Amino acid sequence: MIESWVSGMSKARKSYPSDVSDEEWAFVAPYPALIHEDAPQREC
Repeated sequence: MIESWVSGMSKARKSYPSDVSDEEWAFVAPYPALIHEDAPQREC
């Protein structure tokens, strides 16, 4: 799901120092899925 959203993003914008690389994102992406759906961290 996130991959399809990210792949549709334009590469035209300037990158920021806080941007993560594709390799870094691939490492981090699975972890939010480990949080229970009723956890307070998921409330926006």
